[in-house]
Amino acid sequence: MVAEKSIGAEETFAEDIDDPEVIRRELLRLSGRTARGLRSGGYAARTVVVKLRMADFTTITRSRTLPEPTDVANQIYATACALYAGSGLGARTRLRLVGVRAAGLVPAAAAATQLELGEEKPQSWRDAERALDRITSRFGSGAVRPAALVDTDRPGPGPAPRPSGTGRPGGGRDPGTAPAGRGGRPPAG
Repeated sequence: MVAEKSIGAEETFAEDIDDPEVIRRELLRLSGRTARGLRSGGYAARTVVVKLRMADFTTITRSRTLPEPTDVANQIYATACALYAGSGLGARTRLRLVGVRAAGLVPAAAAATQLELGEEKPQSWRDAERALDRITSRFGSGAVRPAALVDTDRPGPGPAPRPSGTGRPGGGRDPGTAPAGRGGRPPAG
């Protein structure tokens, strides 16, 4: 079996994008996909690479080696944003494609964070993201995502409509009655 050299994700836009906020949101989404790929493969990465392809198809890559290997989307995203900001591109440069790649892979078990003597293991982003991985494997990839990636303009599953009770206009129950308690009886009071 050949070991992976890198794990990543990229997106080609339907139209060239010149809005830095849209680019950062895409970097967030791609960082999450990359981190999930690392965790599912049992890897952590020492290096984060960002690929930026402009409207004229000129492509640049920027990379940064981290102090410790990671499989955490939050760290990958922060690094990807720093690389994008430091890329030298103008604020409104039109991009055709962006990509995030993790390289310098090591087994995740070998990438444990070194604790100080007597320091307890802190709750971490890694623990939170592993919990999200379990939710995603059970309920699908759209079940949980960062709020910045929720598309409020697109209709989606959203909350289930509330039942209207008896079908009366304005909420369902007679105006002079109390809401039912346990077993359909009005609450004591």
